[in-house]
Amino acid sequence: VLETKVNRLGNLESKLESQMNTYQSKIEKKVDGKLDQVTKKSEDLKRELNSRAKNLEDQANDLKKSVRSDFDAVRNTVETKTEELKLSVNSELRENQDRIEAFQKEQKQANEDFNASIQGQLTDTKEEAKKSLYNTELFKKVQNSKLERYEQVLETVIKEVNKTQINQQASSDRTLVILKKLNDRLTRENKLTNIQDFNNIQNDAGIRDISAAISDLKAEVCVESDFREQVIRPNMITCRESSKQTGSTGCGMAIDGKTVANSRGSAWASQGRGSEREWIQLDFKKPVRILAIRILQKFDQSSAVKRIRIEFGRNFNQIRTMKEKSSSRWNVIRMLNNEVEEVESLKITILDVENNNWRNNPGFKEIQVVGCLEDEN
Repeated sequence: VLETKVNRLGNLESKLESQMNTYQSKIEKKVDGKLDQVTKKSEDLKRELNSRAKNLEDQANDLKKSVRSDFDAVRNTVETKTEELKLSVNSELRENQDRIEAFQKEQKQANEDFNASIQGQLTDTKEEAKKSLYNTELFKKVQNSKLERYEQVLETVIKEVNKTQINQQASSDRTLVILKKLNDRLTRENKLTNIQDFNNIQNDAGIRDISAAISDLKAEVCVESDFREQVIRPNMITCRESSKQTGSTGCGMAIDGKTVANSRGSAWASQGRGSEREWIQLDFKKPVRILAIRILQKFDQSSAVKRIRIEFGRNFNQIRTMKEKSSSRWNVIRMLNNEVEEVESLKITILDVENNNWRNNPGFKEIQVVGCLEDEN
């Protein structure tokens, strides 16, 4: 019985060993299959990662090229704009230099012509004085004729002073001083002792008070009976400007008729872009014969306007200096009779400002035009 059991156990052991070998073989096959799958997936994942890495690298290179291209384009644009600005500035400088040189030439020529004229007149006067020494009576007549011319010159100057409405007393005083010097020079050079006293010029001309004589004369500019001199009302004027600092500081602030306001928001204020680039133009609803222009500066005196160019009509183009810097005192510019004509517009260009302070937006608080208009009454 024991031997039979032993044999049976041996058989069972063989079966178990055979089954274990079978199971082990199956397990090894399954493990090998799984390893193959994992290896394949790993290789696929690696290839995918490499592909993504290459795509990212390509994108990075493309982005680098794009950035480089944009940078080069911006740099080229900046260089081009800088060169254009430099050329523009150089051109403006050359134009300004040409204007200055032309103005200097004109002034030099005018001075030379004036000096030549004065020298010629003095030479002629000397020659006449020398010739007249041979005949006392003729000499006296010549001197009396000169005195009469002096009187005529004096009366003409007085009339012209009144017409231009400048400082009459100062101008008449300067005129008399000039005539006195001419008379004294003639007397000294020709050693005259019996020439008429210069002070009698006033008496002979019937002028006792220069100031009174000036105030009695009237400038006859508005000659038509139905025209009169008046300040052109704001509703008769429209305007344009080169620029404005804000929407509330346009050119209309300079022709609104308000002269009392004393603040920064009560005037035309430009953007302050530099000389000859800021201007204001007044357009009249009907032609006006301009007699005078009155200008008030802005509130801020640190950027007060120093020089302006005035343009109107066919030929009037002059540079004037703004002596008053305060916003409460008028700069008055009077026209001479030969400068008066009917015009439809007036342009004022800013040339210079105080301390070259363009950043404070130079402009004008108020502009008034005095002219001849038909009397509505």
